[in-house]
Amino acid sequence: MGPHYFFGLTWPELSAIMGVLVILVTFFVWLTHVVITKPMEVANRGLQRAIDHLSKQVESLGSNAALIHKDLYHRIRSNDIDIARHDEELKTLFNKHHKKGSE
Repeated sequence: MGPHYFFGLTWPELSAIMGVLVILVTFFVWLTHVVITKPMEVANRGLQRAIDHLSKQVESLGSNAALIHKDLYHRIRSNDIDIARHDEELKTLFNKHHKKGSE
């Protein structure tokens, strides 16, 4: 074997094999891009829009939640005051009833 051989092949043979391999790999990459990547991009766009819409709804719920909690807190506080007042009124009526019954 002379100096013009590499792995038992001549340089022109090696370059031809490399050329065929490059073409095959390029074709495989292009086919993968067309068959897998492009359709997934279209599906992902729809999914991304749905996620963005959901994120906006969650953010709006978060901002409204503080107002809703504040309103509910005031209602509960008002109800607590009413319950305490009614409790005192019931005690007063109960005491009047027992005083009448004992007389």
